[in-house]
Amino acid sequence: LPLVAGDKTDVVNENLFKYGRLPRLNDEDFRRVKYRSKFKLDYLAGGAGVGLGTSSFGGNTAMAGGVTAFFGDVLGNNQLITGLSLNGDIFDAGGQVIYVNRKNRLAWGAKLGHIPYRSGTSYFPVEDTLQTNSGTLIPVRNYPTDLLRIFEDQAGVFAHFPFSRQQRIEAGVTGFLYSYRNERYDNYYDYFGRLVLQEKTKLDAPSPFGLQSLDAAYVGDNAIFGVASPLRGYRFRVGGQQYFGRWNFQSLTLDARKYVRLKPITVAGRFLHFGRYGTDSKNLPPVFLGEQGIMHGYAFNSINQSELDQLIGTKFAVANLEVRLPFTGPERLALLKSKFLFTEIGAFLDAGSAFIDMDQISDTVVFSTGFSLRINLFGALILEPYYAWQLSGADRKGVFGFNFVPGW
Repeated sequence: LPLVAGDKTDVVNENLFKYGRLPRLNDEDFRRVKYRSKFKLDYLAGGAGVGLGTSSFGGNTAMAGGVTAFFGDVLGNNQLITGLSLNGDIFDAGGQVIYVNRKNRLAWGAKLGHIPYRSGTSYFPVEDTLQTNSGTLIPVRNYPTDLLRIFEDQAGVFAHFPFSRQQRIEAGVTGFLYSYRNERYDNYYDYFGRLVLQEKTKLDAPSPFGLQSLDAAYVGDNAIFGVASPLRGYRFRVGGQQYFGRWNFQSLTLDARKYVRLKPITVAGRFLHFGRYGTDSKNLPPVFLGEQGIMHGYAFNSINQSELDQLIGTKFAVANLEVRLPFTGPERLALLKSKFLFTEIGAFLDAGSAFIDMDQISDTVVFSTGFSLRINLFGALILEPYYAWQLSGADRKGVFGFNFVPGW
């Protein structure tokens, strides 16, 4: 049938019809120019927040925020990824810059980063007195808190070579410098619970030290992502790292995931092992089995001190099983159609063990089961409120929890 354009001017077909009558251009009319890649902003994301507090004794302000920017050239051969974050104090500012060259099949890159880690220790209150400007002594309680910051500065190079669209090998070399800042905050409260004075004192801190690492991994991924987690396919990573410098140890990662789509649900399974091995493997802070994305129901605020010893070690092994149902979202995937609200409900069964020596595995296995709801906030963040039953330990109970990670 002939095209009917109505009252609109058909620019494309008119020019195609006149193409034979247009003047021809010769090769001499063009000038060859060498292509030069230029970075342009491809993607920008981030957010910020400010908190204000006031009282009869003054005010305080805290700010948190971060921004991530992706830059690239027209052909996608060069990529530059930058990130900056601020959480409270200027000492808590961190950033990272990563450059990736994808011009050839063997891609390579370099990275620089400054990452602060913060931890604190609070002590029992101490009875004390403060002297006012008029010389009057007022009784107060001092609640001292020590704040330790660990700064990780890193620089490294890396490369990865794809065998196919689903599988590749990765390798890299990284140098780390760790430094410390230790401070004590003396918080003086009167007997009405009002903050009267806060004093900050710089304490002695450990000396800086350096580490270097060599890493390599074999990676596979053909998974198809759904509304908040993968729908079908597989993912795996087999990788190792050798650390040397002040401490000498190795780390091993074994991660295998399988997703089976049985409409309308997906059955997902995962086995994950991470471990530090070698002479100095115990010198680093232990890994924690209750971290987000590893196991449900064993976060710090859901356990007691006796249970904590069962959940930390230099190594851990986890097995997870989930049944997932896209609840709201695209009509082809979800139970209820929605253009804006993407959610997924699921049931899970987790089993894991944190240990130092291999013969401790059977004594430290813990289990949990429950239900979760994952909410995709416009592709920027995935929230997961859940309710889990702890199936191990003397004090077995149900707990609410919250994760800020996508479904594995």
